Formats: sequence, structure tokens, C-alpha cells
Amino acid sequence: MIEQFFTLHATHQARCRSAEQAGISAFVGAADTHRAPAGPRIHRHCTPFIRRTRQAENTYAHGSRLEGDVLMLNFRIRGLQGLVAGLLAWATVAVAAPAADFTIAAPPAWVEAIAPDMAASAPTEQVSAGVHYLLSDTQTRVDAQDRTTYRHIAMRAVNPSGVESAAHVEIGFDPAYQTLTLHSIRLHRDGRTISKLNAAAVKVLQQEKDLEYRIFDGSKTAHVFLEDVRVGDVVEYAYSVRGSNPVFGNRHFGRVELQWSVPVHHLVGRLVWPAGRPLALQPLRTALRPAVSEHDGLIDHRWEAHDVAPLTIESGAPDWFNPYPFVQWSEFADWAAVARWAEPLYRKPVILGPALRAEVDRIDAVGGSPLYKAAKVLRFVQGEIRYLGVEVGPGSHAPTSPDTVLNRRFGDCKDKSLLTVTMLNALGMQAHPALVHTGSLGTIAGLQPTPGAFNHVVVRAEVDGTTYWLDPTRSPQPGTLDTLVQADFGRALVIRAGTTGLTEMPPAPQQHREVRMLIDASAGLDKPARLTVVTIADGSYAESMRNSLATATREDQQKNYLNFYARYYPDIAVDRPMTVADDGSANRVTVTENYRIAAFWTRNEDKKRLEAGVFAPDMEDALRGPRLTRRDAPLGLGLPTEFVHMVEVRLPETWPIEPQHTEVKDAAFSFEHSVGSSTDNRVVNLRERLVSHLDHVAGTDAQRYAGNLERARGSLGYTFYKYDAAALPAAAAGTGFNWLVAFVGAMFAGLWCTLAWKLYRWDPLPRPSAQDPSLTGIRGWLALAGLSLVGASVRLVFDIRETLPSYSLQTWNALTVAGQAAYDPMWAPVLLIELAVNLAKLIFVVMIAALFFRRRSSLPTVIIGWLVISPLVNAADLVMAAQLLKSDAAESMRDWAAVGRSVFISLLWALYFVRSERVAATFTRRLRTELRAAPVEGVSAGTRPSPS
Repeated sequence: MIEQFFTLHATHQARCRSAEQAGISAFVGAADTHRAPAGPRIHRHCTPFIRRTRQAENTYAHGSRLEGDVLMLNFRIRGLQGLVAGLLAWATVAVAAPAADFTIAAPPAWVEAIAPDMAASAPTEQVSAGVHYLLSDTQTRVDAQDRTTYRHIAMRAVNPSGVESAAHVEIGFDPAYQTLTLHSIRLHRDGRTISKLNAAAVKVLQQEKDLEYRIFDGSKTAHVFLEDVRVGDVVEYAYSVRGSNPVFGNRHFGRVELQWSVPVHHLVGRLVWPAGRPLALQPLRTALRPAVSEHDGLIDHRWEAHDVAPLTIESGAPDWFNPYPFVQWSEFADWAAVARWAEPLYRKPVILGPALRAEVDRIDAVGGSPLYKAAKVLRFVQGEIRYLGVEVGPGSHAPTSPDTVLNRRFGDCKDKSLLTVTMLNALGMQAHPALVHTGSLGTIAGLQPTPGAFNHVVVRAEVDGTTYWLDPTRSPQPGTLDTLVQADFGRALVIRAGTTGLTEMPPAPQQHREVRMLIDASAGLDKPARLTVVTIADGSYAESMRNSLATATREDQQKNYLNFYARYYPDIAVDRPMTVADDGSANRVTVTENYRIAAFWTRNEDKKRLEAGVFAPDMEDALRGPRLTRRDAPLGLGLPTEFVHMVEVRLPETWPIEPQHTEVKDAAFSFEHSVGSSTDNRVVNLRERLVSHLDHVAGTDAQRYAGNLERARGSLGYTFYKYDAAALPAAAAGTGFNWLVAFVGAMFAGLWCTLAWKLYRWDPLPRPSAQDPSLTGIRGWLALAGLSLVGASVRLVFDIRETLPSYSLQTWNALTVAGQAAYDPMWAPVLLIELAVNLAKLIFVVMIAALFFRRRSSLPTVIIGWLVISPLVNAADLVMAAQLLKSDAAESMRDWAAVGRSVFISLLWALYFVRSERVAATFTRRLRTELRAAPVEGVSAGTRPSPS
């Protein structure tokens, strides 16, 4: 939804490489474009952006008024374009590759040669990217000092789109600690093999793909653009990358991926590991087990699969969702081992440098509580240390010293977090860095412990006995630690002595947003209306709006808001410039907008009336459904949110307003809509409240969720009508007695009386009975039945009396005359049927009561028929009413429960009148003879003679 719920919190959108990939092998563009998601990302690439939920992206795509809020930066961008342009000019170099960038050689001796199956046919129904992978072969060997990863890929281009992919080989590596060796590049066509490996054709670019996120890591990419690739050709290439990041201290970890987003005919994963060296394997979502052998002091693990079907994920899935099967391998025994690895990297300086010491003393000298000082430190790091990561080699994981970060005034997440921790510690507060993953929401607990499980660093601080999770990469957060939005990534590994496992982070509190609209149309039907919109944002909504206002001019922001409302009121114009009130201490931002709608009332010539529409634009966007509803992947919704939208409309005259109330309840959200008016019916109030309960819904529930969203969305808005007097029938404006309904009612009454009289005169023989005098008479349960008949007669009189106002001329015309606001073609037949049914009930109940107290022989049969027909009539009446009166689910359930109870009670009484001996002995009188029924000679029990 639900941004629908555009609450945003820190994450990292950079295309970061996983720790496994950073230390094991490089990427090949043509092949790895179609790989399964690489899984947990390492914190070498922390970007300064606030994470956008996929629902927020949908909102932006639809042109939300809050599009600026959805795409907020997590810091104030100062000269980013100039920085990117300058670094790109310096860092992006394309030259013929010198010998130092790569070598060309045969594969290492330990590599097992695997030939691709050129005869394999492409599963056309599974091919979606134009390529069919004949072979994906990844072999990794770890030795005492280093590791090498060999990759061998063969792919067939099955259509022109696949040619584009296959014709470009792209291999990434980090020259700070890796060396690249190219083994072969071949083109197979019609049984011929053509070598395409030419050193002069290889271009090495230092592209810095993450530079737009202010990340510089010194990585390089080798490119080979193949000529003359055609549909049906097979491109085969092999390379190896040797080296691992020294920051891991010669401890290795990685993964074997077992499924991609494209079909793979033959998939091989191999890990060669030194015997006697600790190794843990953890398969996830796979039953495939490796073939294990040992030779030359090495343990050989081999995973192999054939005809692996593709696995794709629908858009809108939450970041933590990863259905791909893979096997993790690591020599980190547990999370405690990962913490021990990270602890020396995040060791705080014993003595602060002069500049850092002076900054700490300055904050301390201001005074105030520890909470106040901690907030000052956080804002200083957020606002004064700009985000920029220089993450070459070990710098990918090892933070820069706090003194250096302060002096150069920039750093990435780990740099800013260590600086924050150092300053808080210097002020006497306990604080530690904490490794997190921005998209996992705690799912890292199910992964194998490795440094690659994390991609970001935050701060865990203990201040005045309370724990706070702080993110120094956010924009400066005003207020106190209690009001600012804290980091909430599910689980964290706190870097401190004694850490043995992950720490659970508290979930984000429910975020609140409120929009109050006032439409003042009281000046007249021919006068402009004034629209005032007050938006109140708390928590992360406030931070998003604050950042939006900081990254765009007020004029541009006003223009965006104006165009948002112009979708509903084309002639809207700004009446007074928008104003902003920022309450930093409460973390609340209030934006007030003032507009003038020149033609709020518009003329509809076809219907001869004036019309004015009232909308809830922000709520419409919040209730926008997902694009894909038939899905396997869960649908991400964002953080728990409460959104209240209120509209007050001031009218120029009294208006007939019918109160409304609608509720839509779903497991993921609840929605309420209500319409009310003032006592003089000149002020109309519309109120909607949307509360989300979940951060995602299962794929199987997406269709139900989208349907309920659409139900809620369908209740939004309100339209006022004012008809021309000449456009209405003469009777439509009249008051007085409704002769038409009275005449129809008299006709029905006459019909029912005629039928009741005929039924009253029906005179069957009584049912044979035991003729026991003690069973004769209206006593026991029969007395209760008699009281019920009397009570039903009286109640029906009052019911008919209460419904009479519905048949007044004014109400009748408002409901049944075409063109009226409440008109529906079903109203006239439904009202007349209601009148006929109520008259029938009254007349027949009175007739049945007469039969009852006269003890007529026809009473048992007549009353059983009534008991059967009456609940059916009630059910039909409920079905008709439901077509006109859109009651909520709870009210509908109550109505049907009442029908169910009446059916049950009617069945019990019907059984009683069928089987009761007292009934048989009491109701024996006949109309003609008025004689007590007696046994008939020659007739056996349970039979009756034919009438004479």
C-alpha cells in the first residue's frame, strides 16, 4: 500500500557487491545480469539515500503531490552534480588494457574442464531475456594464503535481444587486491569455433558505478565488445580472479548460487578447501547436496544440476524477500567470531586529536542533559560531515580514524558511525557501532554468520538508561533522541567485547500523517471557492517533508502541489503562498496551502444542474493498489502508518445530507469513511482514516488486499447537485399527501384481504387426536404462541407507522425522480414491494390470530405455511435492501444473523405444530359445523377421509 505509506528510512540503493563477490570473484555483465540476487550486501557501499519502499516508488510513478517527499535524500545535497562530474572526469578512464590490468593464460591446473553441451535445445517457454545458458561453471579454490575463483560461461542468443547481452563481456575486479586472468573467449556457429580473445580488444575502465551515491572504491571493469554475433550463436568465455580483501585477515566466506532468473542447462558449483581447515556449509532453500571427495590435502565439494528453470520475482516484493536457493560457506563459526573480526577495525582512539577534542569540549561546555548532548553530537556528524566514501581495498570495511574524518569533513557510514561513537564516549556515554543490513528486516538471523551479511553501520547508544539506535548518515534530525526517527533494521551485530549474537532492534513506531482540507463555497453558487490544505507530518513523514523542502525551492514545491490539485480542479490557482511550520522538538512539520477555485460549481447541461465534486487526493494515492495482484512473491507495504484525511465543505445554503459510514477491514489495513453535517446542513464533513497493520502481505493474499483497497477507494469523494427547478417534474418539488402510493397501498390491501378471507373460509377436517380432555385448550406452549401472535400484530402496526414518512411526497420524489441526487431506478419497486409485504404481514397475522383463538382446524396448516414463508420473505427483503443501502460487513453480518435466528425459531415452532398432541386436540373446530372433531370410524390413524 500503502504508499501509499511513503514512510522512508535509511537504506542503500547503491549497486553494492556482496562480500562473497568482493573477495571471491568478479562479475561478468552478460552472465551476471541474469544471476540470482547476490543476497546480503556488505557495508562497503553505504549510500546517503533514505530507502524508498516499492510502494513509495509506485506513488511517485503516479505523480503524487508528495513526490518530493518520496524521493528524499537522507542528507542535504551540496554540489553533488559538480562532485560527480569532477570525479567522473578523473576516475573514468578507457584505454587499451596494459599488461598490468590483466593477463591471458590457460586455466589453473586445479580447474576441472567442463565442456558446454552445444546440442542443448532452448526451453522457449522459459526464455525471457533472449539468452539460454548452456553452462554456468563456478569453481573456487582456497589455499593457505589466498583464493582463486574460476568462471566458465556459455550462452546462446535465441533472439536479437539475446544478441545484445551475449555480445558484451563485462568483468569487474578490484585491482587493490585482485588480479584478473582471461582464459578464453569463443564464438560457436554452425559447428565452427572462432576465438575472440584479443588483448587489444579488451578495454579496462575505471567507471566507479557507485559514484552517483558518493562511493569511490577504485574498482575496474574489463570490457570486450564482440563483433558479428548473430541469433543462434553461442558465446563462451572463461576467466579467473585471484586475491581476497586483506581486511578479512585471510578468512574466507562466500556462496554457491543454484538458480538464476534465466534457464540454465548445466549448472556447476565447486569449492576446493584445505583439509583440516574449519569450514561450515549452510544450504538455504535447496535439497541439493554436494559430492565430496578428498585429494592432495584438499576437500572437493561439487554441486551440479541440469535444466534449472528460471526463477523471477514480481515487482513490489519487499527487499528482504529472496526465494533463490544457494549454499553459504564460511570459516566464521558464529556471530561472535564476526564481532571479534570487526572489533579491532572499530577500535576507538585512546587520545583524541586537537580538533576532535575541541569539538567534544565545545558540545560539553554548552551544558544540558546527556540526552541533549547526545542529540548535539548526532546532529553535528549528520550535518557537518558530508557523505562520501573512499573505499579502496581494505577501506571497503575498515573505517577511517575519527580525527581524519573530522579534518577532511567527509566519510561513509562506518566513518561517521565511529566518529559518533568516539564523541559520545568522550562525553561519558556508552555507545558502540552496530552492523546492520538495510533491507533484511532481521532475516539475516537465518543466514550463515559472515561479514557479508551486513551493508550498513549505525550506532547503539545508552543514554540515561535508555537504548537508542542512531543513524549518522541521515539528514540532521532536530529535536531530542526521544522524538527523532531511530534506525530500525530488524537485527544488528553490536561491535563490543562480549558480543555473542545478533541484537534485536525495536520496530519502528506507527507513523502519523494528517491532511485537513477546508473548501469554503459559502459565498454563493456562482462565486469562487477557497481551498485551504493543512498537512501535518510526524516522525519519518516529518523528516521526509523537511528534506523535501530543503532540496527544492519553495516556488518549485508550491508549483508541484498546485499541479497535484489541478488534476481535480483544472482552474485552481494559488491564493496565498504556502507556509511551513517546523516544530523540531516534536519532530512535526505543518504545511499550509491556500488556493482559489474559480469554478467550484460547474454546469451540467445534459442533466440541467450545477455540480461540485469533493475529493480526497492524498487518500486516493494512499489507497492505490499494486500493479500485480496474481503473484507468488509477497507484496511489500512499508512501515505501520496511520493516515487521517478530513474535508470540511461550507455550503451557500442548506443542503439535504444523508449520513454515511463505510468500513473496510483487511488483515493488512483498516479503513473508515464517514459523511456528516452540521445541524443546519450547511457544513458537510468527510473523514477517512487509514491504518496499516502489516509491512507486507503474502502473494496469495495480494488479490484480496487489492480488492479491499479498491473497495475503500470507491467510497472516497462526494458530489453536490443543484437541479434547475424547470428540469424537475412538477411533483418533484411538491409536498403533501402522496396519492399515488396511497392508491397502490389500497390496491394491495384489498388483494391481501381477499386472499386472507378465502384462506379463513378454508375448512379442512381436523387432524385425528387422542381426545384427551387434559390436552385440549390454549395452555402451555400454545399460550406463548397466542401471545406471540398478538405481539406480532401490534409490532407490525408500529412498523408500518414508522415507514410512512418514507412514502411522503418529498421523500418519494427525492428517491424515485430521475436526476435527483439520491435517485436510483430500484427505489420505486423496492419501496412498493416493502409496502405490499408489510400490509400482507399485518393482514395475514390478524387472520391467523383469528383462526388461533377460534381453534379452527385449518390453523396448524396455515401457521406452518406462514412459518416457512415468512423467513424467506425476510431474506429476499434483505437482499433487495443490500442492493441500495451499502451497509458495512459487520452490519450485514448482524442482519443475516437475525434472519438465521428467525429461520431456526420458525423451524422449531413448525415442528411443534406438526407433532404436538395438544395442537391436534385443540384445533378441531370447523367453520360450517362448529363441532368438536371426533374420531372417524373406519379410518386408521394418520389418514383422513375425503370431504363428503
